[in-house]
Amino acid sequence: MEETIQIIEKLPIIDFSLLHHDSVIKKIHEACRNFGFFHVINHGIPDSVIEDALNVNSNFFDLPMAMKEEELMSEDVQKPVRFGRVQVGCHENGMLSRDFLKLYAHPIDHFLNLWPSNPPNYREKMGIYATEVRKLGIELFGAIMESLNLSPTHLKQNFEHGAQMIGINSYPQCLGSNVKTGVAAHTDHSIITILLQSSPGLHIVDRLDSTWKSVCRIEGSFEIIVGDHLEVISNGLYKSVLHRAIPSSNNGTRFSIANLYSLGMDEIVEPAAKLVDEERPKSYKGSSLRDFLELLSSKDTIPFIHTIKYKRSLTIDEYMVISALLINLGMSQTNQFNFRVRNFDEEEPEKEVEPLESATSNTAEDSSLEPQNQTKCTYTPVCIMPEVDLIPAIPKEEAGTNLFNMNSDDKNKVDAGGTCTQKVGKCVLGSKKNNIRHLIIG
Repeated sequence: MEETIQIIEKLPIIDFSLLHHDSVIKKIHEACRNFGFFHVINHGIPDSVIEDALNVNSNFFDLPMAMKEEELMSEDVQKPVRFGRVQVGCHENGMLSRDFLKLYAHPIDHFLNLWPSNPPNYREKMGIYATEVRKLGIELFGAIMESLNLSPTHLKQNFEHGAQMIGINSYPQCLGSNVKTGVAAHTDHSIITILLQSSPGLHIVDRLDSTWKSVCRIEGSFEIIVGDHLEVISNGLYKSVLHRAIPSSNNGTRFSIANLYSLGMDEIVEPAAKLVDEERPKSYKGSSLRDFLELLSSKDTIPFIHTIKYKRSLTIDEYMVISALLINLGMSQTNQFNFRVRNFDEEEPEKEVEPLESATSNTAEDSSLEPQNQTKCTYTPVCIMPEVDLIPAIPKEEAGTNLFNMNSDDKNKVDAGGTCTQKVGKCVLGSKKNNIRHLIIG
């Protein structure tokens, strides 16, 4: 069945010319908090600079494949300049390829001579573009820090001396009706990403209903994407946005230029001290850009953000909700099993908590599950997901590809890697009700 994608409505538009007005700072806060995304207009970068960047990259991708392969083809993700090609499933009867070019861009005088020498004006035009967009990124970073109630100079020097990576993608036109993903669902490792598109094709997850929505392209604007390391700095107040891209079905070849901004390669990013307290304890380990690149090199499929989150304990009440939902799926009486739960204090012994004996079909809404005993515990999860306190997490169609397997005949464990004899179903996170963060499974 062909997937129908709606256009996401009311995405915030930030007027850069009014950047440090209180009303705009508030709007940035709401945009990062609710969407992980916003548009920027009136940014001051000349149209000619933007057009030159798109044109020179179009000319680069038009070069003979042998010329690009000879100089730039590499699978080394830590190489400062590399070209690559990946297959894109376009329609039932054919496959197309997406070409990409990755460039390190700061300090620009250190990397510019490594960039493609063909077409002859590539370094000049892209050098100007990278410099202009970097200025925009520095100003936006300060405003985003303000939106977190931090000083606009918080980490400013670190950011100014940090890393800038540019990812350019060339998506072939897909003439089939069943357009497939050009870039799979992911979050960016960066603090922020400034994205330029030649035509529409970006999808993000709408956090109101956990579905994919298409992002309208506003002529002359940039799209700003919240990345993993901004999620870390904000201690989870802002969440990196899950997004993907598709080829164009009616606008010819689609190009995108993403500028990803991070701190220095080995500089540790941690939650801002001002955003850590008893009510919101530190939720993320310190990590660096190099940590991300090493994870990428390992070809491990776990998202980077999941590797740096501290595990959050579940309350007994949350555990009861999850157990009840599993029982609703038929895992009661005849094929009952135990969850292994433990207190996160390592000095405490592990404990077994029995699942509920029975549950009604509306268990998740049952008022009897309101919090009473706030004993902290954790559980072996039924599916891979960002975390219980992410609302929402990932769309159903994405979550369904990341299931832990369960052998329901084994009553003493939930197997996270064995042969699946009974899949639990797709898992997505639902809304918060009665202070219980509950799962919707199905």
